[in-house]
Amino acid sequence: MSCGDSRELRRCVWSLIRVDRGGSQIGSRCGAQSPGVVAQSKKPRPKRPAIRLGGINTVALVDRLRELYQAGDDPEFELFPASDELLLVLRHAERTTGELRVDTAQVDPKDVMGEAAIIRTKLWQYLREQADAGQLKAIEAGRAFGVLWHRFNEALCVNTRHGTQQRKPRG
Repeated sequence: MSCGDSRELRRCVWSLIRVDRGGSQIGSRCGAQSPGVVAQSKKPRPKRPAIRLGGINTVALVDRLRELYQAGDDPEFELFPASDELLLVLRHAERTTGELRVDTAQVDPKDVMGEAAIIRTKLWQYLREQADAGQLKAIEAGRAFGVLWHRFNEALCVNTRHGTQQRKPRG
């Protein structure tokens, strides 16, 4: 029995101690396979579709977030942005979340702050999905005008052409 590197040695050992269904030992030397043992082909798993929020009512979520911040006595509540200014709403919520004071006699602060955190998370996810879609549209437009892939490297924060092409839309 001649086995080269440690990986080959491990494979040899396992082939020597493997037992087939009939109970007899199979594999008397390195790399030997019994006629009863069929090598399994490794098929790549199908890629699961990405879970997306899709269309959500951002105005209703921002309005609920505004109510929660009003209930939390947001010290800058009068500066709370309009419902259609999603990024500004999220920035305001981040900046003032530590300053909220919820009346513990009326409601549990964990409920209010927890719901606000969940709404902010959902809005950030929605914003990310919109940004991804917008970025792909911009790339497609550039490619339609003949812009080479490597010209997108800096904009996509990648160093190689391969990294840029990995970001291209699948179709």
